[in-house]
Amino acid sequence: MDLYSLLGIILLTILLSAFFSGMEIAFISSNTFKIEVESSQGDFRSRLLSRLLQKPSRFIAAMLIGNNMALVLYGIFMARVLDPFLMSIGVSSASGLMLVQTIISTLIILLFAEFLPKAIFSARSHGALKTFSIPVFLLYYLLYPLISFMMFLSNGILKLVFGGSAADEAIQFGRQDLDIYLKEHASADEEAAQMESEVQIFQNALEFANLKVRECMIPRTELV
Repeated sequence: MDLYSLLGIILLTILLSAFFSGMEIAFISSNTFKIEVESSQGDFRSRLLSRLLQKPSRFIAAMLIGNNMALVLYGIFMARVLDPFLMSIGVSSASGLMLVQTIISTLIILLFAEFLPKAIFSARSHGALKTFSIPVFLLYYLLYPLISFMMFLSNGILKLVFGGSAADEAIQFGRQDLDIYLKEHASADEEAAQMESEVQIFQNALEFANLKVRECMIPRTELV
């Protein structure tokens, strides 16, 4: 295999690792309530994401498995490229080759497959999830047998060591999720100088969730 083919495979593995790392952080930091609202409105991509939300730990496992597979291939082919280069500049010992390879490979992965993609996908989590919803959905079910096997092993170990298993329940939504969604909706409306009064009333009601009505009322005998 020539140098250009090796470099092409390395670039592909870096992109795949960046993709899996980015989608993992996008899934964690996204507004899941917004996804469910858009899914109920019939949005196809949001409906795919909503199905993944039913078992969030399996989705995270899929991203981790995909990322590790990409990293293993990256390490194999990166060594094939770096070995001749390092030996040509005088690094000949096995320990020296391993040390320099590890430093160079790790720096590249940390920058281009961890820090940058996670920062970008975290800032645009909702858009990233919707943009890549179809390939992520296909990859999830492509890796599903391996995910099930890994979950079986991890649950077995947890049960053996700690006497329990990892929960894989669908994400539950509360008042805070609704409040965040309304604030995002309000921000978008304010840019257009328009906001429905019903949304304002509902948002205000959420902010006073712990306030009792009688604390705001004035007895009739005290009215002027």
